[in-house]
Amino acid sequence: MAIYPDTYWQVAYEKALRVAGNGPVLVPEAFGEAGVTPYSQISSTTDYEVIVAHKDALLSFPRWLVARLAEYETVLENSVFFVLRRPRTEGRFQLATSVAQAHMTEIMHRVSGLSAQLDFVHIPKTAGTSITQVLRSKSIGYQYFSTHQELTACTDINVYSTVAGHFYLSKLLEKRGSNAGDVFTVIRNPVDRFLSAVGHARRAEENPESFGPSMKAMRTMSLPEFMDTKFAGVEIAQTSWMLGHPSRDGSTLEERFSLAEDYVRSGQIKIFDQSNLAPLTEYLRQTRNHVGGLSTLNRTQNKANAFTIEEQAFCGSNEFKAHFRDEISFYNMLCSMSEN
Repeated sequence: MAIYPDTYWQVAYEKALRVAGNGPVLVPEAFGEAGVTPYSQISSTTDYEVIVAHKDALLSFPRWLVARLAEYETVLENSVFFVLRRPRTEGRFQLATSVAQAHMTEIMHRVSGLSAQLDFVHIPKTAGTSITQVLRSKSIGYQYFSTHQELTACTDINVYSTVAGHFYLSKLLEKRGSNAGDVFTVIRNPVDRFLSAVGHARRAEENPESFGPSMKAMRTMSLPEFMDTKFAGVEIAQTSWMLGHPSRDGSTLEERFSLAEDYVRSGQIKIFDQSNLAPLTEYLRQTRNHVGGLSTLNRTQNKANAFTIEEQAFCGSNEFKAHFRDEISFYNMLCSMSEN
């Protein structure tokens, strides 16, 4: 039995072999399967019954093979592959030139959309799980970096068409260099974002062993206690840290605000607000051919149960609100800029 790298490969190959019958099958790698031809042995004289098209390689196919794809139908698509089948002999027909050209235009439009560069700065608790699910399924060469350190350690992020994750915008732009393309992020009211993060940390189903020190503190300490820790300031200012922190050395609050404002004004990042995701879904339709809205994933149920009565009262106090004054000002500035 063939051993495939992962489920995506296995599903694609099994589908291809099942629908091919005795016809020749073109695949990225053979993995010991009989009756298949790997890309390294591709032949212009072979009329392939089925093609397993790896999305990263599809645009590098020979021009003669790309031209033939107008005759094929897509019988399976997942995050890694298209499985394309040539119509059966009894059902085959010669496409009119205009129809074939239109068909190929649609195929190449879809593929070029998948490979166009689009990066996402994922500020925690801003619908990021739903967004990254779309990007993962609609992008060629997708990579997610969970931390700034993971992005920094990557030797060449330009092998990926889409990069997403929890990292500084400045570091992303530095790593992309002259290849920097479209970048977007989603922002959220700082108080709502912060309380959502606390609710996430306190979910019963979460494993505290996977948490960093800040989330562990949010889970185990009362809100008034947590607000007096060194972690509170960073948790409150997640948006300004990720969008306005320089890639090297430290920064003051004013410097972060100024740098983020420069990035937005210069068009180096596009801002969307979580309170109105309609513009974002349209943006994803245009850039990734995504149809529909965003799924409501990773939301804390019964958030009120995550806070005691005393904590809920504390959230309405001037003492609590004072912690967010600067970040709310920053958030309002970004919202105003995104509307212009």
